[in-house]
Amino acid sequence: MTSDGATDSCVIEQEIVFARYSSKGVPFTKFVGLKQPVSPNASGLYKAIMAALGDVGLSEEELKKKLVGFGCDVASVMVGKKGGVSAFLTRLQPSCITVHCFAHRLELAYKDAVKENKLYDRCIVLLLGLYYFYHNSPKQRQNLKRFFQSLN
Repeated sequence: MTSDGATDSCVIEQEIVFARYSSKGVPFTKFVGLKQPVSPNASGLYKAIMAALGDVGLSEEELKKKLVGFGCDVASVMVGKKGGVSAFLTRLQPSCITVHCFAHRLELAYKDAVKENKLYDRCIVLLLGLYYFYHNSPKQRQNLKRFFQSLN
């Protein structure tokens, strides 16, 4: 299972869950669900993940039998040994292995590789400025949508 959090345009935390499994030796990845946690702490995220799994018919008992791994970023709320989401999953299935998501590792490696590059810094500042300009202003966001609609 893999999980990651994001904030939607209404600034509401969402947790996305995917399941990776094999059937007759063929691996599959299935979108499980997108849930809004009650709280962004480990308990809230765990409950949101379990609710998403429950929506597709995976009970806690079935997870105890089938869960082998959990992929996530390395935020302490996810990988904390005593109180992270992975700790909750390990209590559910003691042999569950938590791995740092490859995409997140790649992102961190890229940032480390270019952190000394001044052009990278200027691009990040520009992109963050654009993001916050449109994110923090509903009027500007509507103008941006109208602009792109006019361009088809």
